[in-house]
Amino acid sequence: FTSPIRRYPDLVVHRLLRERRGRELSAERQEELGEVLPEIGRHTSVLERRAEEAEREIIQWKKVRFMSDKVGDEFTGYVTGVTGFGLFVELIEHFVEGLVHISSMADDYYRFLDADPQCAKQHSAPVLSEEVIVDDNGGLSNVFVFVKTGLEGQKFDAPTEAVEINQVGCLYQPHVTGVMVGQPVRFLNSDKTLHNVHGMPKVNTGFNFAMPKFVKKKDTSFGEEEVLFAVKCDVHPWMSGYVAVMTHPFFTVTAPDGTFSIDGLPAGTYTIEAWQEKLGTKEGSVTIAADGTATIDFAYSTS
Repeated sequence: FTSPIRRYPDLVVHRLLRERRGRELSAERQEELGEVLPEIGRHTSVLERRAEEAEREIIQWKKVRFMSDKVGDEFTGYVTGVTGFGLFVELIEHFVEGLVHISSMADDYYRFLDADPQCAKQHSAPVLSEEVIVDDNGGLSNVFVFVKTGLEGQKFDAPTEAVEINQVGCLYQPHVTGVMVGQPVRFLNSDKTLHNVHGMPKVNTGFNFAMPKFVKKKDTSFGEEEVLFAVKCDVHPWMSGYVAVMTHPFFTVTAPDGTFSIDGLPAGTYTIEAWQEKLGTKEGSVTIAADGTATIDFAYSTS
């Protein structure tokens, strides 16, 4: 085929085919290719995923801009999804999708019946969003806290014990997880229903595998540092979680009361970062003396 724009991976393959055509490659050339091709493949894969992500974001931005002067207009659309908080609707004429929130549907009484009874029967109370969970005293849970700077040049061995992320009641437990580069990660399925685990990293290789009710575990690992990436279930769209991949073991997730502790950190001065999926990041500096401890607090505001 002939394309006006050549993807770089295609160009690499075409050059190799032309080089190989009609003659054998020398042992030295084969050795050279064996060293450089894996890195070329990894690099181009990462860049292509970034380009695809950027393209999707630009398309969404263009759609928002296109619809910005049409607020209040009426359109015909298809209902593409139903959740406990509203309807997802795609406009037929413009192929723009959006949420009709249940709070705007004030002309009737609506009751959402869960699409998967296997999920619903495991909960005796309504399941609330895990995006922001605050206790009665203002403690914020599911915040990922880690050492951002201060460990440069040091190497740490990854544990051989797998970090487990379970699917229980059609929720990820835990909601936010930290692992080390190369450490085994085990996804479990404790539900009697189909899930699929769809990871969306930007640095590591993306993954998407099915876990029917008879598949109880699936192992994987990640080779590059990445803070943080989302994991979702395409079968149950409300299921979401986050995974951080670190080069060191000095990280944690806040408890339900918002407290956290990072143990074993050597004496020194460090930048500590806190990450929350909706409220963003906070940074602070802490100095630990030999045989000492230090305290650092983070405060978020919704305003």
